[in-house]
Amino acid sequence: MFPPPPLHLSDDDTHGFSRYIKRRDWLMARCDGPIVLMAPKLGPNQSHAWAHCYQPVYQDSYFLYLSGINQTGIAMVLDPQTKQHHLFLPSHNPDAIFWNGDYFSHGDTSSHEFLTALGFNAIHCITSFKATLNAIGSGRTWHLNMESTGKKLRQNESFFLKKSMAKTFKKSFKFKNISALSWTQRLTHDDTAIDCITLAAQKTSAAFHATIGRAYDSEVALAGQLIGSLLTETPFGLAFSPIVAGNKNAAILHYTNNSARLESSDLVLLDFGLRWKTMCTDISRTIPAGGRYTDLQRRLMGIVLDTQLETIANVKPGITFNELNAIAWNALESHLDASFLSKGGRMKRPYTKQPHNIGHFLGIQVHDGDANRTYKDQPIPDRSIITIEPGLYGEFEFNGDAIHCGIRIEDNLYVSQQGTTNLTASIPKDCDDIEAMYK
Repeated sequence: MFPPPPLHLSDDDTHGFSRYIKRRDWLMARCDGPIVLMAPKLGPNQSHAWAHCYQPVYQDSYFLYLSGINQTGIAMVLDPQTKQHHLFLPSHNPDAIFWNGDYFSHGDTSSHEFLTALGFNAIHCITSFKATLNAIGSGRTWHLNMESTGKKLRQNESFFLKKSMAKTFKKSFKFKNISALSWTQRLTHDDTAIDCITLAAQKTSAAFHATIGRAYDSEVALAGQLIGSLLTETPFGLAFSPIVAGNKNAAILHYTNNSARLESSDLVLLDFGLRWKTMCTDISRTIPAGGRYTDLQRRLMGIVLDTQLETIANVKPGITFNELNAIAWNALESHLDASFLSKGGRMKRPYTKQPHNIGHFLGIQVHDGDANRTYKDQPIPDRSIITIEPGLYGEFEFNGDAIHCGIRIEDNLYVSQQGTTNLTASIPKDCDDIEAMYK
């Protein structure tokens, strides 16, 4: 069978050829010059054999969105003037296939047949990439997908391509950044994508249910079971490296060591998700290592859960993440005061009020949308998918009981004019429901 998954990803049963062609045509219709997109040269840590890690999906997310092709070391040029969809591939090499398996290659009949059906009408060897750009010509406005870090451009493949093209075409070189246009296109999802992430959420729920309900004596044992349960549900891999953090480790927002011992009285934060075809899930739950919450843990859990429910009730198309941030973190402070501080509780937090954003867009990548979250003041569009994830982190003491911990509860929401749907509602998050899983 060619191509073997996950070499090409599709959300439907017909390989998604028409959907990908329509996506590229949509982009070409909004650009007045050639569009150049590049895949990463290598997957994660593949430049060092000793650091190679399990990560079956590693393609640039917009390249993946426009083609479904999950392969490094390739490039795409879309030319609105000639209506050409160019694709640049490594040459066919039987020895490479013997060692690493099938891949899309120039000169391979199966590759050409599949990619022609996918709408690419000009297939080249990657060695002719720069020559083809030169042939397309100077004096045109090139469109590149440039990512930024603050006010600076991220030094990725597109960044170095821009430098190379500027050197080649000199004063005639003109370019536009299509980053904002890419987010406009991909943050609204069709029915096929919604069906895909709905199934992804069901599979993520099944993995959670297969993991919880037993005692674990270490983060690594719990992480191993959780990862195994997730991979049992999908051949497309994890959405990201999970966080499994007991007590004070959970107060480290991006903790990934997952290696400490667990005591039965510990509170454990789980942040996890899987990929089903092209769509990702991202869920957080906070569980008791021994199956029962202490009174203090239950009180803090209630504060975070009430905050999340109150925030979700306000989610609708047109609201902004800035507005949801204000709602969420004001609500958390109010619940914290009413249920904890006013009753004699004491705390020490490494922040004043807002430890992180209340959520983010979700889709073909876990944190969809601009990485700098410049979208926070823009209306959340109809038919989008977002997360809502309030959290509480620090040292807390109540009635002689004390804990240093982090609590986060995160769900994935489909936001539409017909109403907001919690796609991950089947994953228990209330204390009573989670405790019931241990009976």
